[in-house]
Amino acid sequence: MSSPLPHPAAFPPNGADLGAPAGKTGRILQILQARFASGHYRFGEKLSVVDLAQEFGVSRQPIMTSMRDLAGDGFVIITPQVGCEAAAPDRNEIQDFFSVFAKMEGRMAGMAAERHDDADMVQLRAAQASFEQSPSGGGHWNLDSVSHFHSVIRHMARTPALANRIGKFWHMANYILRNGQRDYPESVRTVGNRERAGIVAAIAERDAQDAERAMELHVLGKPRRVGLL
Repeated sequence: MSSPLPHPAAFPPNGADLGAPAGKTGRILQILQARFASGHYRFGEKLSVVDLAQEFGVSRQPIMTSMRDLAGDGFVIITPQVGCEAAAPDRNEIQDFFSVFAKMEGRMAGMAAERHDDADMVQLRAAQASFEQSPSGGGHWNLDSVSHFHSVIRHMARTPALANRIGKFWHMANYILRNGQRDYPESVRTVGNRERAGIVAAIAERDAQDAERAMELHVLGKPRRVGLL
């Protein structure tokens, strides 16, 4: 395993799974979702239903229910008579995902520009400032800050139900991005910081069109910045 398991509560700003099963099965699904979003699982990694059942102290049924839900969301590949493994999207699939995701996040930034108040801008500027304080290389600590930055913008859009659903895409985005390189050259950090500063400026100026366009370009560049494209 490549990274320690975070508590699932680390990810609520990016959207809970409103359709998750109730009870123990739902809790298992949340934990597995958080593991994917944290980079705990790597592309193509084998997932043992037997081992997971032992870990959670349950029968195989709730594990398989969770696996089927994860397969439906694109995280897991289930091969009958063979087993389960973490999905390994190819370059085209990664590009397709981020092209759609960029449109969603872009629209959130546009609405944030139209609807924010002064208190929102204080939070957004604080989120942006955290990047300046990140350690050299950034790594996956940086991705946690990235997720928070985007969650603040979705909050500013004043559309909770839509923001929650779009936020769920961050589980997949983080899974993909955390399978890329873990340390970022200073040149990469500089580009990311400059792009986020442009997004913040456009939102502050209530320029919805510029905010939307800047966010789209920023999100489209994410897989390239971690060496996946």
